[in-house]
Amino acid sequence: MAALSEIKALLGESRFNWSDPVPWIELERELGIELPADFRELWRDEDMVELVEFLPSPVGSGPGELIPVATATTGEAVFLRVPDAPSSPWRVVVQEFDSPAWTLYKMTFSEWLPAYLKGLAS
Repeated sequence: MAALSEIKALLGESRFNWSDPVPWIELERELGIELPADFRELWRDEDMVELVEFLPSPVGSGPGELIPVATATTGEAVFLRVPDAPSSPWRVVVQEFDSPAWTLYKMTFSEWLPAYLKGLAS
């Protein structure tokens, strides 16, 4: 995954490698949906604790609904938008800390995260 190597370059080498699939299987069973592979790969390979906090409680797991996945150190809440169709890509939605506005990014999580880290996701 090209984005993963770019994210590693931006964040530095991981100090943690969470490769146990059981927590993912349990979370996806609880949500009733399979999370996007790029999102799972980033969480499996990267120590994101300093950047974001994982939030495993769903807002909804049906088409078009949002699943909270992180908060940024600057206060944004980050969500994955469940695709309307199985063949459609997952998208990222961000709620800014100081605004009631919600922003839909027509990017996958692995596309959005490097853009966010570089200050280009706006």
